[in-house]
Amino acid sequence: MGLIQNKLNEKDYKGLVDNASYLIQCVDSDGKFIYVNKTWKEKLGYANEDIGNLFLWDIIHSQSKEHCQKVFQQVISGGEIDAVEAVFQTKNGKALYVEGSANCRFDDAGNFVSTRGIFRDITDRKQMEEKLQESEKNFRVFFETMNDLIFVNDEQGKIVFINSAVTKILGYTLEELNNIHLLEVYPKSERKEAEQIFEEIFAGKRDTCPLPLATKSGRFLPVETRIWRGKWDGEDCIFSVSKDLSTEQEALQKFNRLFVSNPALMAVSMMPEGVITEVNDIFLEKIGYSRDEITGKTAEELNLFYFHKQEKKKEFAEELQKTGKVRDFELKIKTKNGQMLNGLYSGEIIESQGKEYFLAVIMDITKRKQAEEKIEYLSFHDDLTGLYNRRFIKEEIERLDTKRNLPFTIMVLDVNGLKLTNDAFGHEMGDRLLKKSGRYHEKSMQG
Repeated sequence: MGLIQNKLNEKDYKGLVDNASYLIQCVDSDGKFIYVNKTWKEKLGYANEDIGNLFLWDIIHSQSKEHCQKVFQQVISGGEIDAVEAVFQTKNGKALYVEGSANCRFDDAGNFVSTRGIFRDITDRKQMEEKLQESEKNFRVFFETMNDLIFVNDEQGKIVFINSAVTKILGYTLEELNNIHLLEVYPKSERKEAEQIFEEIFAGKRDTCPLPLATKSGRFLPVETRIWRGKWDGEDCIFSVSKDLSTEQEALQKFNRLFVSNPALMAVSMMPEGVITEVNDIFLEKIGYSRDEITGKTAEELNLFYFHKQEKKKEFAEELQKTGKVRDFELKIKTKNGQMLNGLYSGEIIESQGKEYFLAVIMDITKRKQAEEKIEYLSFHDDLTGLYNRRFIKEEIERLDTKRNLPFTIMVLDVNGLKLTNDAFGHEMGDRLLKKSGRYHEKSMQG
């Protein structure tokens, strides 16, 4: 009965081992496989007929071979390894990460029989760890290469970490700032207000802090700061990210200088409402309004602009919507006293601090238009009398000389005594005679 029970136990044991979810293997002192279970074959991709010709080193990945050789020597020398990690290599060459234990089996006489190894597949865990490590590495690289100034602070606001931009721009090292409160990076005169703003940000009442930071040399650095709560190395923390606005402010200062002193009329209005927020001095001078009278209102409310044709107004709106800018549109500008100026209007949508504005640039071309109109008038009128000249008569005859307009009459008039008047009283009196004669005939023709 005892012999039958032992046989049954051995059979049950073999079935249990063969179907276990772990990778189980036995090798001799040369490393040749004596036994592997079903899971081992499935994970590594080998068939039963492959096992007889396999040695341990055939399935050890190159990156793990040296380590496994040391472990193998320990085991065949009688040692027991309770926790070992290794990288196996499947039949198709893929890496299989495992962890487990290894020991050896001796016979009753103390002779070595085989090693025994029990392993579990940890490939998914390892790949996840590698991804996390890579992600952390990428984050660190991103963190260090950002141009924004990043402070990591504990819950009390004390600085525990900074990125390289803080050192580069403010001049402080981590050692100098470690355990210093974030508020101490602000100028003394601004710290109380900065504390209040931070409380408002955490309360959801505002998004950013506009106060400057102080560099190590004492210079004020214009920044826009955002803060929020998060986790750093598993601990609760406060993140602070400050965007350096130095370049933007320099550009803004240059723009303001050009804006104020520009000979063209310039205006800035907020999109999409069109409310005027700023105009330059020449704009006020030409239009006649004070700054208070014009800011806060739209051009429509002030009736500032008139297009020569309604089609032009429509074309203007379509061009602006399509491209975000307009170029060289002629229009009329109405001043405060009702005078109409001629303008050449250009403009485009610009962005500042996350908001859209429309920048309008208007050239006053009133004098140019007057000169053009005078040139056009003189090309068809006599300069002395104001009557139509020979060029006009010639073009009109060519235009009217068609069957539809026939017959028509041409009158040629002469001023008697003009030469006598010029000789006796001078050319000035002769010119006066021509003007008077011209007005008389013009009036009689109209009547």
